[in-house]
Amino acid sequence: DSKSLHPCGRTSTIESQPGEIVMVQRKYTRGIANFDEVVDFVFNVTGIRPRVVSDFEGSLFNQASQVLNSRIFISPHGAGLTNIIFMPVGSAVLEILPLGYDVSYYFKRLTISSGLRHHQYRNQNKDDTVMTDSCVTLFNSFNKSIQACGEDGGCFHCMKSAQTRIDLQLFRPLLEAAVSQTAYLHSPPCAV
Repeated sequence: DSKSLHPCGRTSTIESQPGEIVMVQRKYTRGIANFDEVVDFVFNVTGIRPRVVSDFEGSLFNQASQVLNSRIFISPHGAGLTNIIFMPVGSAVLEILPLGYDVSYYFKRLTISSGLRHHQYRNQNKDDTVMTDSCVTLFNSFNKSIQACGEDGGCFHCMKSAQTRIDLQLFRPLLEAAVSQTAYLHSPPCAV
């Protein structure tokens, strides 16, 4: 039987063969600039073509059904990550954080308490940040002053709406770790 009861009372439905990989393509903020390239890269590394979902919309049932069979969930930081609570125990989450975003604990706690593995890709390179036109205008109006826009050279508003270009060399070890951790599932200890 592919269903087993987790010690915390949750049901795990991951089967021994590889499950689905879901990638979120955000429409408005914190997107992935080289999204199609990352989709192809994930397929080349894992042999599994990711299912692409846009920002989560519709009923709670529809949102939950998007992740119910996912073994690996790849998404930019955002409210859509709350849907990870519907993932099978033992699955992995790869959260993409834009430059200057220091909110690493938001979804990490939710991931771990849901019995999932958490990985973060943190953009550390300003050259891998693609700002919107309005942010470029705002940035230029401050004369590119680091004091006006923050230590990383970009204000929080701009970084929130900027897209991250994922460096595939840096992304590979995170993806490989997620794949290896979800290949043979072991129930994590229950959160107290």
